[in-house]
Amino acid sequence: MANTSRKSTFYFLSFLLALIAMIVLIIHSAAIILGGASKAYDDPLVAQSFSRGNIYDAKGRLIATDKTMWTLSVLLKKADDLPAIAAFIAPFTDQTPEQVLQICSGYETFARITRQFDPSRVESFLAKSRKNGYANALVLEPYQGRYYPYSYHAANLIGFVGWDGFGLEGIELSYESWLRAKGKLGEAFSQGSDLYLSLDMDIQYALDVAIQAMVDENPCDFAVAMIVSSSTGEIAACTSWPWYNPNRYWTYSDDKRNNLAFNAAFEPGSVFKVFSLASALEAGTADFDASFHCDGSYTFTHNGQSFTITCHSAHGDIDIDSMIAKSCNAAAAHWALQTEDAAFLETLTSLGFSKAPQTRLPATSGVVYPISRWSARSKATMAFGQELTASALQLCMAATAIANDGRRLDPVLVKSIESDGESVFKAVLGTGPQALSASTAQRVLEAMSTATGKGGTAVLAQVEGIEVAAKTGTSQLLGTEGGNLASTLAIVPGYVIYIAAYNPQGSTIWGANIASPAIADVVKAMASQGLIRYEGT
Repeated sequence: MANTSRKSTFYFLSFLLALIAMIVLIIHSAAIILGGASKAYDDPLVAQSFSRGNIYDAKGRLIATDKTMWTLSVLLKKADDLPAIAAFIAPFTDQTPEQVLQICSGYETFARITRQFDPSRVESFLAKSRKNGYANALVLEPYQGRYYPYSYHAANLIGFVGWDGFGLEGIELSYESWLRAKGKLGEAFSQGSDLYLSLDMDIQYALDVAIQAMVDENPCDFAVAMIVSSSTGEIAACTSWPWYNPNRYWTYSDDKRNNLAFNAAFEPGSVFKVFSLASALEAGTADFDASFHCDGSYTFTHNGQSFTITCHSAHGDIDIDSMIAKSCNAAAAHWALQTEDAAFLETLTSLGFSKAPQTRLPATSGVVYPISRWSARSKATMAFGQELTASALQLCMAATAIANDGRRLDPVLVKSIESDGESVFKAVLGTGPQALSASTAQRVLEAMSTATGKGGTAVLAQVEGIEVAAKTGTSQLLGTEGGNLASTLAIVPGYVIYIAAYNPQGSTIWGANIASPAIADVVKAMASQGLIRYEGT
């Protein structure tokens, strides 16, 4: 029995030692594995600071960028003497003490006075707030905000960024996926892609100055204007008035922030005669050789019904040139009626009407009704720009076909995109369909040139020494009582220019008197910049 007991004890001890050895081995192995893993693994470096991509104009000038900004707030529970604090704050924020108090009255504990505190005043403000014993009640905090150096210039096109760093309008919204920074492993800082636009801020400034002068002399509800390269399709300038300052976008109503040059569709009026003329010329069935006499009205019969088109005056004998120069509704309607419906509509469609231009930004398609919805007088009325709608962008792009031997150019707004110093997108310039024959485009352009000569409606658009071809328009605004659209479409060497005033309320309503002088101002400014040459230079 004793021997058996000793053997049992031995086996038990042996088993225990083996178990301990195994446990030690497992622990040791685990330590090696874990120790090795800890040596091989490091927490990945993830970007902690971000910057939105910059936006540049065609000459590389900053249009939109990120910068450090400051917010100023009041801790109301710690503001023992709020009127005194308001009086202290006011000079630093360009407000009155009453305005500061009014802001504070809407809150109980925390009132944000401004998100646009001047960075140059930060040091002085902090020092004086401590000296006056207000430091505990005031909070001045830095944040990364969006800054627009050109203020209201092209603001309706550029758009703006909200407090959360997301684009809310315009290019800032439509190119959000490019501009917004995305955190990258292995980098402490991450920046979004940079956009290079077709906009030239020198041209933009010239256009805006002309528009401001126009609306000062001829008050109106709003105005649109655009300048497009007739050889590349690049949008060189774009205005929607009244404009706003994107650095303080929240102080403006939505209607002032709308890009009306892209989004507003209207009956274009007589400027459309250049396109209806092109349609009739392309179809080849209108008799332009036969004499047409305008006595101030034109009556035609369809299915036994008579319809009358009126002009502002009797124009006498009319040919292609005088129809454009004198803006004769009757002749435009007459030649349109001699054109087969499908052919007339096909050319308008080829010119881009009833289709939204592709710029990535929201843009209206306008309305050109299908033949099935035409009345007996629709085609005659469409010939002088009624019973259809179009945007300023559509009119400019359609005009590139007249200026460019029949090729309607695709609009270009973003020329290139760069990410981390490398090009990731580059627009192809000068693309687009052949919408007209070269002979038709040339004939319409010749007719437009007569409109700026003696007796033409667009004579005020002419600039001595520069070939300006133009067409004026005055139309009643759709859905309004007594409102009008005063406009002028012009083609000058290298560019298409369009300017329109909605519902002018001054001494005149005519596009010839309102928009044409503004066209001349723009052309002169561009010539002074060396962008348009005077003859003989």
